[in-house]
Amino acid sequence: MNYIWGAMILTGVIYGTLTGHIDTVSDAMLSSSKEAVTLCITMLGVMGLWMGLMEIAKDAGLIRTISRRIQPLIHFLFPKLPMDHPAAEHITTNMVANFLGLGWAATPAGLKAMESLAELEEERRAEAETERGTNTAQQMADAVQPSDRYQMGDERASARRKKNRHARRTAAERRVANAVQEPDRYRAEKGHMRKMKTAQRAAYEAQQTAETAQQAAGAKRRRKVPAVPRGVASNEMCTFLILNISSLQLIPVNVIAYRAQYGSVNPTAIVGPGIVATAVSTLAAVMFCKTMDKMQDSIRLDKMN
Repeated sequence: MNYIWGAMILTGVIYGTLTGHIDTVSDAMLSSSKEAVTLCITMLGVMGLWMGLMEIAKDAGLIRTISRRIQPLIHFLFPKLPMDHPAAEHITTNMVANFLGLGWAATPAGLKAMESLAELEEERRAEAETERGTNTAQQMADAVQPSDRYQMGDERASARRKKNRHARRTAAERRVANAVQEPDRYRAEKGHMRKMKTAQRAAYEAQQTAETAQQAAGAKRRRKVPAVPRGVASNEMCTFLILNISSLQLIPVNVIAYRAQYGSVNPTAIVGPGIVATAVSTLAAVMFCKTMDKMQDSIRLDKMN
């Protein structure tokens, strides 16, 4: 971009010199510099106002409330982003700022969101490396003297079976003795034990069912996502960048300020066309992101199979 602007400026100076309009070029440079300073001062005030309002909303908890309210939308746009991750709040702040047309105020939140997403990828890489190291250690343990380990396991199993047989034999002899000596008491105790076993079995099955459901819900919340190599943007980063560029705008404050600065009769006339244009671009961005996510998931499944 620096080369492009430098080439354009140099071309204008050379053309003005060759055509004898170098004084016009000088006047244009001076007047443009003055307008640039005036515009920067105007936009500085607008930016300061809205960034202050955003900080007040953040300190008051409004951004967090909005983040919770639009959590289904965030989950739809970023299905692989963990629940209650710090990046969600920064993404929400960026989306709200873009929705109000505050591109400059959305930049700090966008940078923080990218940093949070980068930290998320580092966590995924660390988990993958830990899991890979655990699998390697298990494979090495399986490869060391398998015959000795199997022999020790057989000896333990044999001793356990022997101990269980002895315990069952002793319990059976005790039951026979109780049945011969006190038949009524034996029948009562036997019925009580049967009821206790039935209740314990039902409680155990209910506990197992609850634990299975809890584990399934936890696994659904903590959906394992493979980490991308270092230096490669993740799907969340790409989606956030595309949505940030398309950014649906309700009130394009910056454009209205530009139009007012340059003497527009109706600076707010851009609101309607701006909503239509940004709505179409945002819809196209969402469709593109979802299509690419499905394509990558299908490619990953094909590689796993």
